[in-house]
Amino acid sequence: MGKIKVLPLLLINKIAAGEVIERPASVVKELVENAIDAHADTIEIFIEDGGKRLIRISDNGDGVAEEDMPLAFASHATSKLLTVDDLFNINTLGFRGEALASIGSISHSKVISRKKGAENGHQMEVEGGKMAEPSATGCPEGTTIEISNIFFNTPARRKFLYSTNVEFGHILEVFTRFAISYPKIRFDITHNGNTVYQLPKANSVAERIKYFFGTELSENLLYAEKDAGSVKMQAYIGKPALTGNSAKRIFLYVNGRFIRDRMLTRAIMEAYKDIIEPRKYPYVFMFLEIPSSEIDVNVHPTKIEIRFRNISRIFDMIAVALRECLTSGDLSAPFSAAGRPMPSPYTSRFNPSFSNGPNFQQGAAKAIVDYFIQKTAPDGVPPAGQPDSQRLKLFKMETARCIQVHDSYIIEETPDGIVIIDQHALHESILYNDLKTDAAGHGVMKQKLLIPTIVELTGQEAVLYENIRPILDRLGFETGEFGKGSIAIQAVPAMLKDVDLMELMHDIMEELREDLPKQKSSLQALEGLTDRVIKTVACKGAIKAGRKLNEQEIEALLRRRAEVEQSAACAHGRPTTLKITLEQLEKHFHR
Repeated sequence: MGKIKVLPLLLINKIAAGEVIERPASVVKELVENAIDAHADTIEIFIEDGGKRLIRISDNGDGVAEEDMPLAFASHATSKLLTVDDLFNINTLGFRGEALASIGSISHSKVISRKKGAENGHQMEVEGGKMAEPSATGCPEGTTIEISNIFFNTPARRKFLYSTNVEFGHILEVFTRFAISYPKIRFDITHNGNTVYQLPKANSVAERIKYFFGTELSENLLYAEKDAGSVKMQAYIGKPALTGNSAKRIFLYVNGRFIRDRMLTRAIMEAYKDIIEPRKYPYVFMFLEIPSSEIDVNVHPTKIEIRFRNISRIFDMIAVALRECLTSGDLSAPFSAAGRPMPSPYTSRFNPSFSNGPNFQQGAAKAIVDYFIQKTAPDGVPPAGQPDSQRLKLFKMETARCIQVHDSYIIEETPDGIVIIDQHALHESILYNDLKTDAAGHGVMKQKLLIPTIVELTGQEAVLYENIRPILDRLGFETGEFGKGSIAIQAVPAMLKDVDLMELMHDIMEELREDLPKQKSSLQALEGLTDRVIKTVACKGAIKAGRKLNEQEIEALLRRRAEVEQSAACAHGRPTTLKITLEQLEKHFHR
């Protein structure tokens, strides 16, 4: 007897579910797509326990007829494709006919629907792929689908789900993508009985961007558009000052569908080439309209990847159009209410002021902290307009002579040569060592703020904040909720001076956004996350390249170097020093 057998349909659907349904957020994505395809202009989402217990989505769309209910949960049954040609002319978000069959095979499902104009509605239940007969029921026009106990019959998949907050964070990410792209639809989302968002219909995408990301960001976006015949583009792009560490700041849509595409991202980065820092990403909200015959969305079951018939043409159009927008627009850095340049879209509306309490004084070993709080140019520094040769000033320490060059590097004379020091990398390694030592020992010294700094969080960031709040407490931050969607920073580590706290907090969120969902609740995982936060805080708190240092600051920095065991590299592994021996110098100059 042969060993190869045809799999039963239920097992086939469970395997398909593994491709389409990764977590509760995948269910939300598929059901919201169905609601949009059904022409709904109101979509309500109810979530319990991060979607692990219940997902219920209601819409006022076209509804499902009684005779179509069993087919809706049948594999490869769809109203959106009739012929092979239709596969290459898809104008809907869904089309495969796999989603509901996959969802129904791994959950307890219930659909309640009434067609527009019909007298009665109908309902049907599905448990683990087994469908009951539809029955009549009273309900409003539209459709409600309830999904409960996801992965109840596939425990191997269920054990890979994470905490309630993490799973709900993924749902909010999906929710945000839809809400931005479809401003004419009212969206509501509730979690465990608490209303998270109630979004009325908006007049434009710009209104939704402002709602989710705040006024300061929305007012510092440039608008770009391009009509290249069959391909049309509209985009809201951030000024070069508004950058971050994650490509998740880039939102790409093709015909209303959120996608990820490396080539389109490369085209965007090409437009920003030489005007933003390396490894930084701008805020971009881009919407492309492309004939369905020119793209292939049938690439992956999740439909988040697509292929383009003429990607090089689209690449060039995006890169040129965005570059023209950037070169012709006002790229000056936005200003906060206090009038100082704002380095991020989340600059504080207040300037943090430090009190002069007894904890402010540091020991001699940490004298550099006191020197770095100066916010004006040190005494004795010539005006910036003077030639560099006049601004360079050589001074002698107890054991060596030093000079700062290009306001970024320190050259130190040693008995057997010279050492070139990256001032930012060295200070970062010192702060990292101090924070890590203090957090593991007697605790990080705090500094109270006279005026709390208010940080506005996105929905997903609010979920992340709840997960990392104990870590922030441990590192000397005092934070607390400040109304809906905001937190107040009331104290910071005393070693942090002249740091944009809003930018710092959002950078911490970006640093952990990708990896936090992978972490389990263990001491080892907590230590790993804590170390990531310490590295980010040390990097943002360190003096920057381009900062003129006076003699006392340079001397204090070099004295602290001797106290740090691992000062050869910064917290992120970049070298802090370059040693050149006298022998190497003499050999180079043929002496």
